[in-house]
Amino acid sequence: MTGGSGNDSINGMGGNDYLFGMAGDDTLSGDAGNDTLTGYTGSDVFQFSYSLNQGSDRIQDYSDGNDKIRFTNSGGAGFGDLVLTDIGADCRISLASGGEILLAGVSAATLGAGDFRLCLSGCLSAVQRRRADGQGRASGNAGAARRDGQAALPDARACSHAGQGRLSSPPAPACRGS
Repeated sequence: MTGGSGNDSINGMGGNDYLFGMAGDDTLSGDAGNDTLTGYTGSDVFQFSYSLNQGSDRIQDYSDGNDKIRFTNSGGAGFGDLVLTDIGADCRISLASGGEILLAGVSAATLGAGDFRLCLSGCLSAVQRRRADGQGRASGNAGAARRDGQAALPDARACSHAGQGRLSSPPAPACRGS
C-alpha cells in the first residue's frame, strides 16, 4: 500500500504487507503479519500494539530524532520495558507479547525514550490534541466512543509527543515515555 504527497494514515491488515508512506508526515500501522514499513520523507509515526503479537515487522528507514514509534495498549509499560538488541547494523525491539520490530540501519544506542510513545489505549494525533475541547473529548477515534460517535479520553493531555505538542501541564498517566 502506498501513500501520496500528503500526510497519510496507512493501515495494513492480516498478512504480510508492504507499506510506503512517501512524502508527508505519515502514520503507518502494519497490524497482524510480518510487515515492512517505509515512511520515506517527513516525520513519520510507525504504530504497533504493545500487548498483541502482531508478528515480526521491519521499519526500513527509521530516522532518529525525526520519526517516532508508537505503541498502543501498552498496559502501563514504559521505555525501560522495551528490549533493544543490536543485530548486526540493525536494532531489534522485542515485546513481551512475542512480537518484534527490526529497525534497519539503526543502532540500539541511538534510541531513547523520546523516540517512543507508549499509550494505555489509543493515542491522540497532534491534530486530535489541538482539537481537544478541554473536557477530554477529541475529534478522532482514539479511546472510547461518545454518543455522537467521537472519541472520549479521560484527559485531553493523554499521549503528547516528547518535545512536540506538549501542553503546559504534565502528561496524563495514560502515557509513559512521552
